[in-house]
Amino acid sequence: MGNDLVRTIKGFEREFLDSNLELYKEDRMEFLRKREEYIAKRLVEKKNE
Repeated sequence: MGNDLVRTIKGFEREFLDSNLELYKEDRMEFLRKREEYIAKRLVEKKNE
């Protein structure tokens, strides 16, 4: 279970980076805040599947 969760979160991080590369380059702190929000939202969605 633990490895699956880590793998899932890493996948979400990659998804977010792929679609927000410009933000990553311009404002790292804002990128990190939005990434955390995105991952939390995606984990809730996955839990409800």
